[in-house]
Amino acid sequence: MPRWNEGWYEARIEAAFKSVEGGYVVRAPNPWVFARPRYYLVNEAQKIEIAARLGRWLQLLTTLKILFSFILVMTLAPATFERLILPRFHQLGASVFTLLMIFLIALLVASFVVIRQIFLARPLRPLLADAPHTEERIKFRERLATIAAFVSTEALVLELGVGLGLVGTSVLLLFAAFPQGHLARTIPLSSVLLVAGGLMAAFSGYLIGLKAKLKREAALRHG
Repeated sequence: MPRWNEGWYEARIEAAFKSVEGGYVVRAPNPWVFARPRYYLVNEAQKIEIAARLGRWLQLLTTLKILFSFILVMTLAPATFERLILPRFHQLGASVFTLLMIFLIALLVASFVVIRQIFLARPLRPLLADAPHTEERIKFRERLATIAAFVSTEALVLELGVGLGLVGTSVLLLFAAFPQGHLARTIPLSSVLLVAGGLMAAFSGYLIGLKAKLKREAALRHG
């Protein structure tokens, strides 16, 4: 596995577990999308089986990367898509077109969430049938700490760079469109890049800081 991509696979799997006395707490998705997740106490053998199931859902990352690649192509070669988008833009107007784009993106993201929740909960059900429920919880910060521990610094810096690049591309698009009078029709794409890049940069930046903090704490414990 390339160094810049090291740890993401393990991190996403390990973040679903928390080591406790007597085994592991696992956070299982609830088939009801907006319901609270369920927590179970499992042993080592059950963890291995559940981890194998969870690993299959890493293909969602590939799907998201394809989506971002498509957005990047739109950014680098907007003329290719103008013939498809421009008539709808003029027909609907800037405000309606922007709202429609936001709705379609939200619908796409929601589809990923629903599919993952429903089709991941079903195969995990037999594996957790005999596992007892537990009141122990995996806090969000604990999950982030696991991700920060597993993912390499190079991978986090790369993600931070990509996020900042998307933000910069969004700003440059607006500056380039303003003197040409294309500002209104550039706003939808620019907004998508700005939000996606901002979230990616903020998430990666936080993990870089958290990773450094965890290293300092570990050094103090062993020092």
